[in-house]
Formats: sequence, structure tokens, C-alpha cells
Amino acid sequence: MKPEEFFALDSSALLCLWKGEPGKEVVEEALQKVKKKKAEINILSTDIALAYYHLLQEKGEAAAKDFMEEMGNLPLNIIAVNKKIAAEAADCMYEYGIEEYTQALSCALAIISSGKLLTGREQLTKVSEAEPLLITS
Repeated sequence: MKPEEFFALDSSALLCLWKGEPGKEVVEEALQKVKKKKAEINILSTDIALAYYHLLQEKGEAAAKDFMEEMGNLPLNIIAVNKKIAAEAADCMYEYGIEEYTQALSCALAIISSGKLLTGREQLTKVSEAEPLLITS
């Protein structure tokens, strides 16, 4: 059975979920759909690394390691960056003026999977094909 919805998460969505910040319920709802086999969640390995890095800076090594352990328990498809994603990211940077490569990669993943991008980054709302969904206020 093919999922009805596809979601791409970026590092801000992961951190929102883990820290319990406003918008976490949107990510939790997507995870519930995955459990019911009605959705699929894709995340780039680069976004997990970026979230880990931010936690190292903000909260230290113990918190970052706890985060990585928790990520292993979630129903996420971890995707490596390949030529197709990299090319689409470059297109996003060019077409939408996205300056950060990691943000462009997240948009590219959403576009390629024909999914919704769960992000807390307001600047990504201009990527209409990705249907970004802001999860934080």
C-alpha cells in the first residue's frame, strides 16, 4: 500500500520535536500518519547532522547523543544526498534565492518526493512546489 502523503523534515522540524517547542504537534501528527501507514517521512542525513551540531553547541554532548538515540526510534527514512537532490537544491537556490545549501537540500527533498516540507524556517515558504508548512510561530 502506497502512502497518501509524503513529508520532508528539516533540522528545525527535528529540533522542534525534540525540544518540545511550538509546532511539535504538526511533526507528531505526521509521525502518527506514518504509524497508520498513510504517510512517509523522509529526512536527509545532512539535516540530522545539522540538528546534532546545533544541540552540541546549545546543550552539550549528552543532549546531542540523547537526540541521536531518539532519532533512531522514529519512523524516518534517512536519505543521503545524491546527484538528483544536489541538482534540485541548486535549482532551488537559483530560482528562490535560498542562500543556505542545507535549506535548499531540504526543499529539494520535498520537491522530489512531491511532499510537504515541515520546517520552522519562514524563508522557505517561497518554495511553492514544496508546500512548506511552518511548524513554529
